[in-house]
Amino acid sequence: MNKNFENLKLKFKEEDLINRLNCDDEKTKKEAQDEFYKQYYPFVLHTISKCFNFPPENSQQYMEIQELTQEVFRKAFRAIDRFKQNSKISTWLYTIASNTYKNYLKSNKGYLKAIRNDENNKPEELSYPDNPEQILLIKEILRKIKSSLSERALKVAKLCYLEGKTMKEIAKILDISKATVHNDLTKFKNTLKEETGNS
Repeated sequence: MNKNFENLKLKFKEEDLINRLNCDDEKTKKEAQDEFYKQYYPFVLHTISKCFNFPPENSQQYMEIQELTQEVFRKAFRAIDRFKQNSKISTWLYTIASNTYKNYLKSNKGYLKAIRNDENNKPEELSYPDNPEQILLIKEILRKIKSSLSERALKVAKLCYLEGKTMKEIAKILDISKATVHNDLTKFKNTLKEETGNS
């Protein structure tokens, strides 16, 4: 969890808030939801933004971040009656946010977007494909753009996005420099953008 949010200055006691969120009176519950959202929105937004390496607010990525942030709160409100008060609300929300981002990456759409926007070329932070659909998707893309990339660049892309190797590992395996790996990954992503667009 980010240290800037470890000690959130709460305007209410967490126990009191949880009780009001779980009460039967709809007005009281709605007021508590509004307080909950206002208090924790900056924290959740920051948590999700960090997963995307803090893109500018006018970017497509930031729109995705806002959508995922809303999804975190929808999940939290649905599960609030199961919240065990043996941990802080922020810790609980951090877990929900992390899992929401992981689920986003597991979707084909999310995984492709993550690759295209991985400016730092850090596949270990993306989590390489963990289901047959993603593996087939990447293999199909590599097949389609095969003629647009060098044999080495294709090998780099396979090691990176099918096997989850880091740049350092790829450089060692192929006996090339990290700078060369970085350049080949950039070429792959540029070709991917041309092939798949921004959707």
